[in-house]
Amino acid sequence: MKKFSKSDIERLRKKRELLKQLRKERSRIESLRDLTSVLDENSIAYEIILEDDDLANEGTPCNWLNDNFPFLSWGKIDANNVSDSQVLILSDYNDDSYTDLLNKFVNKESIKSEFVYVIWANGGPPTIKLKFSDVVEYAFDIFEESLDTWIVCPEDNWCIENHHIGEIGFFPAKNNKK
Repeated sequence: MKKFSKSDIERLRKKRELLKQLRKERSRIESLRDLTSVLDENSIAYEIILEDDDLANEGTPCNWLNDNFPFLSWGKIDANNVSDSQVLILSDYNDDSYTDLLNKFVNKESIKSEFVYVIWANGGPPTIKLKFSDVVEYAFDIFEESLDTWIVCPEDNWCIENHHIGEIGFFPAKNNKK
């Protein structure tokens, strides 16, 4: 039986950890298959962003969301502590599509950044970056990925939250964190 040196054992441990991380990332990407299939079929450009699970990673969209908005204990943005927020009850807008609701929030002339990030609460799917116009057009498919979804635009300082309790809200980021 071959004996392994300490350096061999350490090298094998590192390789194992890397393989575990790759498997986890592959699984997270796979969780977006329905959405990415729709985007691919329609030639929509997007970028998958594999953020570290550690939210202390500076500069990530998830980090920006957590740094700029107060959250309630159950994971919803605390609209009462975000000035100029707008929250709509989805059941009041049965005839409106998500596209119409998103357009109610965001004045196209005020959007400077072409790209936004989509973050899902369940932590399964990775963040994706795509054009806001594509998010509007494929909002139903995007919101189907998870019960809670955030569309964030750090450059323009705003966030849209689609929450499973039946609310969709627009939140400007203006020193809201308490």
